[in-house]
Amino acid sequence: MTDLWLYTMIFVLTIIWGGFFTALTIAIKKEKGKVHGE
Repeated sequence: MTDLWLYTMIFVLTIIWGGFFTALTIAIKKEKGKVHGE
């Protein structure tokens, strides 16, 4: 039960971090696109 809870927390945190980095990468690409006038 404890292991299942631990794996669930890791899984959720991984999804949150993945979504955060994806959004951050998209934002950076948009900013670079504005600078280059694309």
